[in-house]
Amino acid sequence: MSRMRMAVVAVLAAMVIATPAYQPAKAGPDVVEMVHAWWTEPVNMNPLVASEGFAYTFNMLVFDGLTELDEENVAQPALAERWVISPDGKRYTFFLRKDVTWQDGRPFTADDVVFTVYSHLNPKVTSSFYRSYEALEGFDRLTNRANPASPDSLPVKPVVALDKHTVVFRLRYPYAPFLSILQTYRGAIAPRHLLEGKNINDAEFNRQPVGTGRFRLVEWRRGDRAVFEANPRYYRGRPQIDRLIIRVIPDRNVAVEELKKGTVHFVYSAPFEARAEMERHPGIKNIFKPAPNWGGIILNFRNEIFQDRRVRQALMYAIDKNAMIRVVFRNYASVATGPITPAHGSWAFNSTIKPYDFSRERARALLAEAGWRPGPDGIMQKGGKRLSFLLSAAKREDYESMVTFVQEQWRRAGIEAKADLASQIATADKMRRGSFDAVYTVPSGWPDPDVETTNYLHSRGPANTQGYANPRVDELLERGRRLVTVKDRGPVYHELQKVLADDVPWIWLVWIPWMHSWSAKFTGYTGGPAFPVGNYYSLHRVRPVR
Repeated sequence: MSRMRMAVVAVLAAMVIATPAYQPAKAGPDVVEMVHAWWTEPVNMNPLVASEGFAYTFNMLVFDGLTELDEENVAQPALAERWVISPDGKRYTFFLRKDVTWQDGRPFTADDVVFTVYSHLNPKVTSSFYRSYEALEGFDRLTNRANPASPDSLPVKPVVALDKHTVVFRLRYPYAPFLSILQTYRGAIAPRHLLEGKNINDAEFNRQPVGTGRFRLVEWRRGDRAVFEANPRYYRGRPQIDRLIIRVIPDRNVAVEELKKGTVHFVYSAPFEARAEMERHPGIKNIFKPAPNWGGIILNFRNEIFQDRRVRQALMYAIDKNAMIRVVFRNYASVATGPITPAHGSWAFNSTIKPYDFSRERARALLAEAGWRPGPDGIMQKGGKRLSFLLSAAKREDYESMVTFVQEQWRRAGIEAKADLASQIATADKMRRGSFDAVYTVPSGWPDPDVETTNYLHSRGPANTQGYANPRVDELLERGRRLVTVKDRGPVYHELQKVLADDVPWIWLVWIPWMHSWSAKFTGYTGGPAFPVGNYYSLHRVRPVR
């Protein structure tokens, strides 16, 4: 069983968790408080084992990486003040800041970096991001579940602390996205002194994290809110927001109404039907940013229905995607052609690939070619089996709307998709275990075209729980990540998009720009880098309008 499929079990003794070192400060007239709304919450906040996109979002408040991405998606210093890359691109030397402390007062050192990386590579740790380090020397031996090697047994150690403030990474081959994966979202550094020797998968730290970041968690009321306070030790200076409260509001329409009233100050990804009004609202500011991710339906190749490419192509032809953009997304999105988007840059995006036309006739012809015939109720049958499967999704209004729309489109072509709606966490767990027929989802995305594409579509990708394996796709992904310049990498990703468009491992549907909305009572937000909730990087600059 792969680590992505291992369930992370968190049994909480209490519904209210407060960190022992810090208690919530008293409210007062001079306390600057900001309230954010999220529709769900994470299982835990340990960056070594967190497995949901919204967990990484919370982690971005508490932790830091060696690097961070600027608004142009270029790596900039964070915990590392500078770095040197060898001419062959296989040795990275990072020089760490000397003014950083953990939120409990202990100094941050190179030992924390080494501990973090080796924890990700430890097969006993349920890391979602261990394959981010696949380019490191010794990766295969360290991650061998049957007989994992220890770092000390390797002829060349992949990560070494030269002194308290210098770390060296040794790679097997040049890896273009390496600096980007070391930023907080994927590369948050964890404290060795609090986790070494512990069961990292279920440590108390997972509910009471201690980081180096701009905010510290002081209270967590499950299902209600998480309360963070400004870190006075933050190396870039104490944030101007004293207290940040993230409220769990499952209904995003309710969150929008609270934003209008002023009881909430930040909403991420507002419902599409509310967006036009929010753009007109004088008390709300909005940022729309092209996203390097895709919305689509992941197909489980263990289900024999989806093993025939003609069926997968028929599923694509049977959906009126232009109507989908109008009806479901209110024109706040565009039709997707694959996992690489215009936001990845013109060097990576293949603009010659066009979306599948809407044609029920073509869909029915492909199904007939694959041996499917209409049954008495209009649903296709083959060998006594109906063309029927479960279509799962998180129970969220826009996902539910998408499922309803696709169901109807497919039904008209003789395809039955039964809705299977559950919580975000339950749906994510089904995906981790590969326990699904088809799932509508929107992966987090990443500025470099390698990272999430490899994650979901390489035969050994940690998020590839659908059982998809295409040797040509693997070959192109491995070649693209080992080249350095965009001039060399571009043609590889252009070819990859052609292969994926023809093979249809996913039903590619939509590219959705991210929308961040906040109260005009606050200023200092910027567009952020091109990945989820990039605005959280600017929180230490956010301040109330005086």
